[in-house]
Amino acid sequence: MAGTFVYTASNRFVDQQRIGDDYHELVHEVDGLRKEKAELETVRDFALTDIFVEQQARLLLGFVRGNETAFVVTGKSN
Repeated sequence: MAGTFVYTASNRFVDQQRIGDDYHELVHEVDGLRKEKAELETVRDFALTDIFVEQQARLLLGFVRGNETAFVVTGKSN
């Protein structure tokens, strides 16, 4: 009887240790995910600005404003 009690108590102690370790690991993971979420929200907010849209239109699509002249540099000319 005493052996069963000791065995059960030791198993509970091991389970509680494992649960405590899992809890701390999950808390750490949640903190990391919150930081990542905040960073992604910052990027999203910037991507919605007119500055970003104009920058991408210039870089990716070659757009210019009405009063600007577009030109392409192709390399050295002989």
